[in-house]
Amino acid sequence: MVFVVLPVMSKDARTLKDPEEADKANIEAKERLRRLKEERIRDRSERKEKQPVREFESPRVQHLWDVAQTKFDNVTEADTLAKLKKELAGINNLEVQLRDKENVDENSEEVHELRRRMKKFFHKYEQMQPLPMKLTPQNDSLLNDPKLKSLWSRVKHLDFLEDRDIEELQGEFLFCQDQIGASNHFASNDDLYMQLLEIGFIALSKALKEDDGSKDDLLQSVYAEFDFEMVNKALGAFMSIEKEVYMCYNRLEHYTNSTIRKEGFKEPVVNKLWTDAQKGNFTKSEMKHFRAELEQFQRRLRKQTNMERNSQQMEMRYSEKMRSGEKIPHPMRTDMAKQMRQMKEDNKNRKEELIQWYENLANKIRSPVGHFEL
Repeated sequence: MVFVVLPVMSKDARTLKDPEEADKANIEAKERLRRLKEERIRDRSERKEKQPVREFESPRVQHLWDVAQTKFDNVTEADTLAKLKKELAGINNLEVQLRDKENVDENSEEVHELRRRMKKFFHKYEQMQPLPMKLTPQNDSLLNDPKLKSLWSRVKHLDFLEDRDIEELQGEFLFCQDQIGASNHFASNDDLYMQLLEIGFIALSKALKEDDGSKDDLLQSVYAEFDFEMVNKALGAFMSIEKEVYMCYNRLEHYTNSTIRKEGFKEPVVNKLWTDAQKGNFTKSEMKHFRAELEQFQRRLRKQTNMERNSQQMEMRYSEKMRSGEKIPHPMRTDMAKQMRQMKEDNKNRKEELIQWYENLANKIRSPVGHFEL
């Protein structure tokens, strides 16, 4: 006789589990999953509520819509607004299509065609769009950035400034808004740019100046997700844009300082020379002469800044023209390239002259005033 010993299974074993207990466990698991989903949905909704309401994904289209809402009445011109909103939605969808196609092949004929249509759309609607309200000490509706609004609120207290000074401030604030808009656009549409922004411009600037591997330490998490070459290529564009934003805030902080505008110079680098000169042992006559020379230097510095900005805008227009696929006669293309090279060379020469002038001024007061950078 053969005896077969069967294993004794406990009551808790899965195969002998009470069906009622199994059903109860499933119900509890489903309930936990339901609560978890509700919490995630609630958190997502709360985050959306904290963000400003946007009608369009594209910052450029959203800007057109924001300006339109300030120019048209919601009641008496509701039909005009509704028509414009529908047309802007078409532009927004076109921009989304363009980004999707660019991710596949940015040099394809389809991408070139979408770019041409985008350019035509924006040209048409930006021309049709009513001119925005003027930026005035009492009206900051053209400014979107909270920090810019805060800085602009100081202008109403600078009642001693002349009209040309106010106009210069208006241009400076709107220029800075464009730079901040570019930064926000990339942060909204480019995950790599957003990660660099989270690390921060200041931290990356310090790391790039050092040669101790601190840059790679900062970028470890970014390297883990993106290709090394892609990160370093994006880093150059990031530093260029964010440097302009950083300098914009610093300049406007200085430009709107009431004490400085009354007693010193509006350009920070010039004001530093003046404050250092005041600490020296100079006669009134020498200080008067030095102040006059600083005023000349400031005018040249301001002129150079404006010329460089105009050059950058022209270069962007030329680049867009080249990328658009538009047929440009070879002689015209050659002239455009030659003109751009000449502008860059002229700007370089003028910058070198300004730097030399600055060093001569600094030597006159024999004070280490720091590095001068245009």
